[in-house]
Amino acid sequence: MMKLTLEIDDMATAVRLLSQLAEPVKIETPTKLEIIPTAPSVAPYTAPDMPLPIAAPTAAPAFTVEQVAKAGANLLTSKPDLMGPLQELLSRYGVGSVKELPTDKLGEFAAELRKMGAKI
Repeated sequence: MMKLTLEIDDMATAVRLLSQLAEPVKIETPTKLEIIPTAPSVAPYTAPDMPLPIAAPTAAPAFTVEQVAKAGANLLTSKPDLMGPLQELLSRYGVGSVKELPTDKLGEFAAELRKMGAKI
């Protein structure tokens, strides 16, 4: 609904304006649509074909208790004088033997054995 209020001084002008309002409103629509670009078109960036870098491993390799125990035994066979340092290593981890090590500590323990000369 639309409300229209007019203030017109003479009646003749009022009648003329009201009769014009009663005529159908003509809306002109364009017959041709013109598209005006606002910015120049730019081709999307395409990266050159290059090999992707290989990520370095972030986690220590997974070892089994048997692998770590065997590496320790082989180390003691080849270097019996490492018995004391090996026992100190076990005590740092709070265990008396490799079989008592928590699974999530096997990788760290294996790295320590490797520093002592173990092949693992």
